[in-house]
Amino acid sequence: MCRYEVATARSTLWVNPTQEGDPGVMAGDDGTPIAVHAFALRQSLSSGNSMGTLTVDDLRVATSFAELFAPPGDVPSITRQPQSLTAVAGTEVILSVAATGRAPLQYQWLRNQEAVPGATDATLVLTTVRPEDAGAYQVVVSNDSGSITSAAAQLTVTDTPPVGEPPLVSFTHVLEGLRRSGDQATNTFTEHSLRPGEQLTLSVTATDPAGVAVSVEPVTHSLPPSAHWDFATTTGPSVAGTFTMVPTSADAGQLLDLELRVANQAGARTVSWRIYVPTPAEQSIVIAEYLANPTVAVDAPHYNPLRRETPATNPSQHDEYIELVNHGASDLSLEGWTLSDAVQVRHRFPAPTLLSAGHALVVYGGPRDASPPQLDVEAQAASEGSAGLALNNTGDQILLRNALGYLIERVVYTTTQMSSQGSMSRHPTLSDGFAPQATAGTEPVTPGRRPDGQPWSEPVPPVLDAVGLVNCRLNRDGTLTFTWPRVAGHSYSVLSSPTLDGPWLAVATGLTQGEWTAPSSGEGQTCFYRVRSP
Repeated sequence: MCRYEVATARSTLWVNPTQEGDPGVMAGDDGTPIAVHAFALRQSLSSGNSMGTLTVDDLRVATSFAELFAPPGDVPSITRQPQSLTAVAGTEVILSVAATGRAPLQYQWLRNQEAVPGATDATLVLTTVRPEDAGAYQVVVSNDSGSITSAAAQLTVTDTPPVGEPPLVSFTHVLEGLRRSGDQATNTFTEHSLRPGEQLTLSVTATDPAGVAVSVEPVTHSLPPSAHWDFATTTGPSVAGTFTMVPTSADAGQLLDLELRVANQAGARTVSWRIYVPTPAEQSIVIAEYLANPTVAVDAPHYNPLRRETPATNPSQHDEYIELVNHGASDLSLEGWTLSDAVQVRHRFPAPTLLSAGHALVVYGGPRDASPPQLDVEAQAASEGSAGLALNNTGDQILLRNALGYLIERVVYTTTQMSSQGSMSRHPTLSDGFAPQATAGTEPVTPGRRPDGQPWSEPVPPVLDAVGLVNCRLNRDGTLTFTWPRVAGHSYSVLSSPTLDGPWLAVATGLTQGEWTAPSSGEGQTCFYRVRSP
């Protein structure tokens, strides 16, 4: 095996190698490197005589060592093709593909053989289709071993639902019992990450625009015991049913590609969802802090949050960051993992990226070539495109996927779940929702550290099994005073929420006296409170 590196004009020769680190012979070239567009094998005639017949057997050409030795099964293969469908203008359209192959897999959707900007996931969502969105959609799935292009799915966009149109499908997801807050409890997402004990309920309705009968066929051949479909009837002008899944520890590491096929006299369509139960090691990786709205005010306490020697020239973009924490007992490689916003992949973790147990890693907006962060943990600049992390100030999603593209964690935030005084941190524990960092600790931002400013490698302060009975007293001025039995050596936090399901935000921290008074919430308003330690 021989390799020529065009960037360095250097050649390497191996004999029967099995890995790139095997002994080889290396030679330099004083010539100027050039771009190689083609190559050829020929008989040598430099001595005036031919070297005889040249026989080539099993010639392989590749762009990397791994690609050269990849077994055929590692080349991407499409297991479920995108389906053609007809949609009414203004509605949402979802196209998806399922593929196997050696990770990481990359996706690029095409419309009429032209790349769709930002469409680099297994699922393509067109939130509000227009007539000009119609066309033939394909997806190119690739990895280091090769690529494959899917069959074309024809999207037809109409102004109004005509008689005889294929059935319409609507659905809603409800998440309950979340072991880690942050996802949107009620949503219409097409992919989910579930931890053992959490519950996902999918309510789906199939109808016919003309009122004729539709039929539904849930795909059940690969369902684990922890999941099931429920339909009172599978035919009629409107068919409703639910899918429920409560994964157990036995489901860890399993991927479920869920499908519902709906048909009428005019045609059929298939709606797909993807559910992944992370492995125990993957469950230990947490999105612990984010800063979506860095300040540009140089006198603000949270200016230059990454402590660069030279502050960023474009802080509103370059100073955005996301902190990941490994709270497990084992190190985990993040090579090939990705961070995305609601639009596209914003960062792909390079090789090697190892997140050690009890440590943090920070991904920031950039730039990659100047003014690096001065943190005591590893920091990586967003690698995909020039927009950095592109976290919206009006609300967005943060999605963490593993090297196979499976969803590990999703954080959904709104304008009200942001702070103008700094970042948002999980508090008081890594299982809780996000609170303004300014209320969780003494610092407005703590990239790479716990909300209390301590390294993640330090022991976490003890958490009481129970605070004890909390008493509430209504005062004459309309305020509420909470009291609870104080335990020496412990501090307490009070969290509030407008609903029992959250989100819970810290309104008081560092309490040591076992008492706190809440202001009046106003006539007709409801507020729930929780007392935690710390």
